[in-house]
Amino acid sequence: MLIRNAVRCICLIGLAGALSFASAVTISDQPVGFASLNGGTTGGTGGTVVVVSTIADFQTYASSTSPYIIYVSGTMGTDVTGTTDASGGNMSVITVKGDKTIFGLPGSKLIGRILIKGVSNVIVRNMTIQGPGAVDVDGQDAMTIQNSTNVWIDHCDIYDGQDGNLDIVNTSNNITVSWTKFHYTSNSVAAGAKGAHRFSSLICGTTDAANADYYQVTMQYNWWADGVTERMPRVRYGKIDVVNNLVTSAGNNYAVRAGLNASILVEANAFIGTKDPVDIYSGETGQTVTVKDNLLSGTSGTAAGTSTASFARATYYTNLTILPAAQVQAAVQGTLGAGATLCDVRASNCLTGVSSSSVSSSSVVVSSSVSTSSSSVSSSSSSATAAPVFTKHGTGGSTQTVTQGSSIIDFYFSWTNAITVTIQGVPTGVVTTIDPVAFTITFTGTVTADPGAYTYVITSVGGSSDVTKSGIITVVAATSSSSAVTSTGSSSSTATSSSATTVIRNRPLAIQSGSSQHQYDLLGRLTHTIFNP
Repeated sequence: MLIRNAVRCICLIGLAGALSFASAVTISDQPVGFASLNGGTTGGTGGTVVVVSTIADFQTYASSTSPYIIYVSGTMGTDVTGTTDASGGNMSVITVKGDKTIFGLPGSKLIGRILIKGVSNVIVRNMTIQGPGAVDVDGQDAMTIQNSTNVWIDHCDIYDGQDGNLDIVNTSNNITVSWTKFHYTSNSVAAGAKGAHRFSSLICGTTDAANADYYQVTMQYNWWADGVTERMPRVRYGKIDVVNNLVTSAGNNYAVRAGLNASILVEANAFIGTKDPVDIYSGETGQTVTVKDNLLSGTSGTAAGTSTASFARATYYTNLTILPAAQVQAAVQGTLGAGATLCDVRASNCLTGVSSSSVSSSSVVVSSSVSTSSSSVSSSSSSATAAPVFTKHGTGGSTQTVTQGSSIIDFYFSWTNAITVTIQGVPTGVVTTIDPVAFTITFTGTVTADPGAYTYVITSVGGSSDVTKSGIITVVAATSSSSAVTSTGSSSSTATSSSATTVIRNRPLAIQSGSSQHQYDLLGRLTHTIFNP
């Protein structure tokens, strides 16, 4: 299904809202590093906005020569897990032409591969890409950037590529890869077994001297995780800036390998429990590698550079925010860390905050700049996504009877196809915690409300329609023989809650008290009160 919006669209190549903390990392709506050169990388800015939910529509709009901003919804592609056909068999392939922005909506996945070949000005963000499994047949990458310039890959989760997860080859240039997770699962031939090829990221696949003027690549805040044995990355020629990345792939052969004429700056990365963090390949010559300020924890083997320094970053750009290596693991594995961790950037309230506990001493700032498109296009559907759906989890029932002064049995709802939710009607003492990143609302607390039946209503916000989910918490007076909590029973009378507490994680706080709602900022300061007579 293809959905076009016949209205003026706010097309967020990046993110909306802003939040600042000390020692902050910036999640930007524009690339830094080499992809910011040569006029910059803007993708499909100014083009038509489409939402695709079938592989056919995805292929059609990605391969068009016109500029598009493509939002990918749902899982799509042909599953050819385990194929040893070097061509990938019936693997689904998305061929991307220039002037495109591709953004994976939360929960989306491409089963197949993306090919960016012979083009310029492409952005791919928040995509989960699943290959058929690594096997040594000289097969297909999960993503290939081939003979292309000004490409930005950001916040993607790429795994089980048949040949590589992400290869940058054939005289590509001005590339930035940021906040992306690379890994392998059991669908790939096991490391050490015959046919194993868990080799993640190759930059320049040949020794041809014509490569000398290409391969300017920035790799920052990426994570080479479970199952990767080599190529994090493996480089020939070029100028490769490897900064603030995390490598945790135990049982590997090497991490960063410098091959023929490779100039690599390896700075402030975290290598955790890996072998040979930096390898100067003895089978090739001409390498210049600078290694500085990296964290080596539980590593073995080589980690030194060459006597001749690499290229100097400042000669080309100065727009990186560089964390101390000790903060890299917390940032890269945090709430907005490496992988498809972003929410629906079309929503004005997307990512208005992050949990500082999830990123330890480093936190995240969400850039507030956006770009707009006024393209008017026809509509083939009245909604951009399926209707919101609620699913209950946990021990407690959504309908409970609890003795006054006792704790409810905890439970929570998850939701899909909506940005966030609101909650009304819970009795005093019940705390509801809304997490718009995990898409959950959790019920906990000790009931202090007067006896009565309290009907609460959860309402979705930001979906194709407003959907509600309700339950009843019945409070009974304390007696010597009363049970604290039961999961059945209700009263025919309905009480009105006098006050309740709603905690919105990663967002400003709203507390309902009677007919008034008090709203506080992220520092706990009262910003305004809304009266509902």
